[in-house]
Amino acid sequence: MKAVFAILLLALNCQAAMRPGFSTEVNRWSYAAKTNAGSISARTLAAATVWVRDVYSAGIRSKIYRANLFAGDAFTASSSTVMGAVQVPIIRDYGTAVDVSSAANSTWTYVERGSSGGLSASASSYLDTGLVPSSVYTDATSGHILFHVRTSSNENSLTGSEKTGSNDNFLMSNGPYVSGSVLGGAFVGASYVIYSDSGGTGYYLCSRTSSTLITLYKNGTSVATNTTNDGPLRPDLSFLLFALHDTVPTVGFFSTKVLGGYSVGLGLDGTQSPKYDAAWERFETTALGR
Repeated sequence: MKAVFAILLLALNCQAAMRPGFSTEVNRWSYAAKTNAGSISARTLAAATVWVRDVYSAGIRSKIYRANLFAGDAFTASSSTVMGAVQVPIIRDYGTAVDVSSAANSTWTYVERGSSGGLSASASSYLDTGLVPSSVYTDATSGHILFHVRTSSNENSLTGSEKTGSNDNFLMSNGPYVSGSVLGGAFVGASYVIYSDSGGTGYYLCSRTSSTLITLYKNGTSVATNTTNDGPLRPDLSFLLFALHDTVPTVGFFSTKVLGGYSVGLGLDGTQSPKYDAAWERFETTALGR
C-alpha cells in the first residue's frame, strides 16, 4: 500500500512539474520555481506560454539570452534571500539559475497582478544575474536590454555593468534618469542613446544592431538613435538589476522603482523590436493587469 501511495505521489509531482498544454520552457520555468521554494498558477503559466510562443513566432528566441517576467507566487518577508518564482528567469541561456538577491526578502516588495504589480527594492538591494557580457557576447556590436518600468519618477539609477577600470558599458537607466531622460547603453563608451521622457513609464528597449547604430524603443516605437562608434569593450562584471556593477566590488546607482521584468540578449532590429514589445505587453499588461 505504501509503495502504491509513493508511486501515486511521484506521478502527481511529475504532473505538477510538467503540465500538459504549456510550452517546454514554461514547464521548465515552473519546475525551477518549485526548486526555489516557489510556485506559479496555471493562469500565469498559460499566459507565459503565449509569451514564449510569441517570441518563437517573431523568430527571435535565439536572441534572448535571459529574461525574467517577475511573476509567480508572492514570497514572505523574512531574513531569507530565497524569493520563490519571481527570482527565476523564464529564459536562462546564460547566467545563474536564479537572479541572486543581495539582501533579505524583507527589503523587497512584490505583487504579481494589478496596477501595483511588479518587483521593487529598498535602497541598496539588487539582483545579480550572473551574466558577464565579456564571457557571453563575441563582440560589442549586437546587444539589447529591455525593462518594463512601472514607477513614474526621475531617478539617479542605472542597471547593468561596466568594464573594470574603464567607461565601457552595458547598461540602461531604469526609465527616466534623474535628468528626465532615458539613457540607453547597450555597449557604449560615452555615446548613449538618449530620449527625453520625464516621469515616463512603459516598456523601454535599448538595442544595438551594429557598431554604428543603437536604437531606443518605447512601447515598441523607435524614439531615439545614436550612430557614434566609440569602440566600446565588453564589461567583465556581471549584469545587475536595480543597480550598476561598475568596479569590483563596488555597486551603486540603486533603484527603488517597480519593474515588471527584464530581458538581455542580442540586438533586435526595427521589425523584431515591436514584435517583442507586443509579447511583453500581452503578458504584462493584458494578462497580469500591470
